[in-house]
Amino acid sequence: MISRNNGIDLPPDCGAWLEDCTAEEIAQKAREVAKMPIGELRRQIWECQTTALNRYSRENFAKEMSAYLSAALAEQIKN
Repeated sequence: MISRNNGIDLPPDCGAWLEDCTAEEIAQKAREVAKMPIGELRRQIWECQTTALNRYSRENFAKEMSAYLSAALAEQIKN
């Protein structure tokens, strides 16, 4: 379960978006997850973990930040 407003993407057909993050909504999503077949739950967890490790790793952050800063500096040098 994750808030839709946090800037993190979920893999397709995995996880549950929270729209309001109210106690009632969280309880409802928890009930839905509790009813999932264990194999499906494991698949979704694996997909979410793999995606998070690949997209949001320190290495990926450093690579993307470096590319961004290089582009920004190159733009400043041109001007």
